[in-house]
Amino acid sequence: MNICTTGNQLLRNFRFCLNNSHLQSSSFRGLKKAPINPSTYKIVQQNLDSTTSYLFNRCTAGLGATARFYSLDKEQAQDSKSVSGEQTSSNTDNPILSETQSTPQLSYGQPQKGAGRYLDPLAEDAESYSQGERQREQFYDHLKNCNSPCDVLDLAGNYTLTWRRVSNCFTKIWETTKKMSDDQKHYERKLMFEHPVFEQLCQQAMKDAQKMRNDDLAYSLMALVKLGVSQRSRVVQTLMRVIQEHLNDFDEKSLSVLANCLNDMDSDKNADALKAGLRLLVETRIPKIKNVVALQTMMRCIGKDAPVSLKRKLEHKALSMLSQFSLPNSQYMFTTLAAMDFNSSTLLDACSSKIIENIHGIPFWRLIYVLQSSRDLQYRNAALFSAIAEYVLSTLDMWSNKQIVLFLGLFGDLGLRHAGLMDAFAEKVTETSESLTLRDVINIL
Repeated sequence: MNICTTGNQLLRNFRFCLNNSHLQSSSFRGLKKAPINPSTYKIVQQNLDSTTSYLFNRCTAGLGATARFYSLDKEQAQDSKSVSGEQTSSNTDNPILSETQSTPQLSYGQPQKGAGRYLDPLAEDAESYSQGERQREQFYDHLKNCNSPCDVLDLAGNYTLTWRRVSNCFTKIWETTKKMSDDQKHYERKLMFEHPVFEQLCQQAMKDAQKMRNDDLAYSLMALVKLGVSQRSRVVQTLMRVIQEHLNDFDEKSLSVLANCLNDMDSDKNADALKAGLRLLVETRIPKIKNVVALQTMMRCIGKDAPVSLKRKLEHKALSMLSQFSLPNSQYMFTTLAAMDFNSSTLLDACSSKIIENIHGIPFWRLIYVLQSSRDLQYRNAALFSAIAEYVLSTLDMWSNKQIVLFLGLFGDLGLRHAGLMDAFAEKVTETSESLTLRDVINIL
């Protein structure tokens, strides 16, 4: 028999076990260990060889199977192939060896012909993961195309409600209602509250509130408050309690969203606790602020009811970072101080100078916000107001009548009477008086 090294080792171990069992059994019977005669040992060895050969051939012949010995060592596999190739002619009479030589070696991780469908657990995991990714992408693609709260709720009813999908559904519902008229908002909200999936979203939000990320918690709470869900409802109170637990981990963006939401909420136990925690958090983070945008976000977070000492600390921090202010930062500082209800003349004068220098690069609504904030803060800067009026006069043709009326109304509130702008607008109105509405005429008068 021409077999590999593993087969020889197996037979040797089998013979050794038989010899040891023969000797041990004789010792257990109380027999003395007599020296073995060499002739006797030779006879026993021949009997063992014949018995082993008989058992091996008998078993393989009865089962009709082939005896194959495979080795994982590449060098041994190559040696066995070379030896079998040289002795092909001499082993053709032995059916076992001929079948063994014609059988290819096994290769791990590859399916064999006739072995059925090959199952790879890693491939199954990858397949299930790809299916989950496709469903997730499909859900968010459909969510982008929703144009009403009922569209979002119908879509959510066809998918498994995870905490991430719940948060995105609330935010999308709020976004779809922002641009609607008041009558349409009232009608859509009524349909939303009557929709059965909306209750499921609220239930899932309460269940998975602890799993949500900080920004998802903030956006979900703001969406529910903006949509008119009662502040005393269980879902709103649950989100507020979870936010209190994770407030220390909130970043600037999440704090800004939370502050915007708290401004629209009534005073109650949880809302007041959140406002107090928000102010303490802002005060502890002031020395670590290195970005102007982050600073302005913190200033908006504390709100109008913050103590004056905290507002002074934020003012000093902003004055120390004036060299980093860009044009958008200067414009945004007006609305930030208005949100704090804090008139810092030194800070506003510095921002006004930067706005005057770059007045031609500021869009319409930014100028309106600057004027509105100055009115709310009772800030008077004649140089700033005159610069804006001159800019509007020089670009009069690019503004509509309603835009100019809005400028003139804010100038009137701020005590500015720019004769050149008023005369130019009077000529324009005289030429196109038919386009004015009654409200426009009243504002002009």
